Amino acid sequence: MAQQAKLANVDAERAVTRAYQIELSRTRAIGEAMFKSGKALRFTLSSSGRQLILRTQAARRQFEPGFRNEK
Repeated sequence: MAQQAKLANVDAERAVTRAYQIELSRTRAIGEAMFKSGKALRFTLSSSGRQLILRTQAARRQFEPGFRNEK
């Protein structure tokens, strides 16, 4: 009986360790996804800002005489 209890205890410890490792890898994957999502958002915002600046400058070049007159 004591031997069965020891084996059951070992199995329970293995199950807990396995669950911990699964949870750890899940947390790592979520963290990586959040990091990549934040990085993508930063690039999107910087790209949108750059596009806004370029479009504004193009419009000003058309309508404002002498604005960065490229010859």
